[in-house]
Parts: sequence; C-alpha cells; structure tokens
Amino acid sequence: MKGKHLLLLAVVIGGLLSGCGSAEPNGSPFVSQVISTQKTWPADFFDAADQGVLAKKVTSQEAFEQLWADFGYQAPPPVPNWEQQAVIFLGIIESGSCPYSLQSLQLDEEKTLHIRLQTEPDKACTDDATPRSFVIAVDAEALADTEWVILENFGGLTPKVKLHEIDKPVSSV
Repeated sequence: MKGKHLLLLAVVIGGLLSGCGSAEPNGSPFVSQVISTQKTWPADFFDAADQGVLAKKVTSQEAFEQLWADFGYQAPPPVPNWEQQAVIFLGIIESGSCPYSLQSLQLDEEKTLHIRLQTEPDKACTDDATPRSFVIAVDAEALADTEWVILENFGGLTPKVKLHEIDKPVSSV
C-alpha cells in the first residue's frame, strides 16, 4: 500500500512540474503589471470602443496623465518607468455580478497582444453592461510594433481590436 501512495505522489508531482514553464498556446508569456482596475470608462467609450473594447497605449507621462483622467481615475497617477515600460488602458464591458480580472497577457509571432480575462467559474452572471477598465504596465520594447489586441474569454467572444497609440495628449479644443 505504501508503494501505491509513493507512486501516486510521484505522478501528481510529475504532472505539476511538467506544467511549469510551458508556453501558452497563443504565444510567449508577457511581463506585465496591473497598475489599477476600476469600474469606470472614458466619457466617449461607446463612440470609441470597437466590439465593446477600447485599447490605448501610451509611452509618455503627459499622455498617461490625460488618459488616467479621461478614464475617470481619481487618485494621483503613478509614474511608470518610461525607459522600460509602456502603459495600456483597456476599457471593457462586464457583467455587474461577474467582474473580470486579467489572467494573462501574451504576445504572438505576429506581434498581436492576447489578453485573457477570467471571472469566477460556475457563477451565474447578470446580463447587464457595466464598465471595467484596466491600466497595465508592459514591456515597452516587446510591445513597440504591436497594433492589435485580441481579448480572450470575453463573454464567449474573442474580439480583435486596434491598439491605439497615444504619444501626446489630445487638446480639448
């Protein structure tokens, strides 16, 4: 009996270790950090969003501060390391009872950024549309030529949307 327990333990540990370090099917893991997430959108979300998704990338503090305010963040904005990081502002629609969190970010061979969302599994969700935004610091060099974002696990959809780069604040004229 002791031998069976050791064999079972070895199989379980082997299975766990074989999953470590393996690449995800959509590309290589991508170093990122969620700076903030809130139940807010920019005022022009419905005009600017494509398929319920708005994705913008900034590479300067001035543009970052404008988008921080446009997305409705009230706290003073942090100062990312602009020599190494770019920042993505992601606005999405979610169910009010099943908020999204970020599971992973990956960059594929075509330099498309795959953002995988997650919610609580097996939970009944209301069919309403509430705001959610994420502010994510990413590796600037790796994301330099990225033009598209694919959102995975987004309410049964997989939208591909343009990643809009904002390098200077837009004047409010």
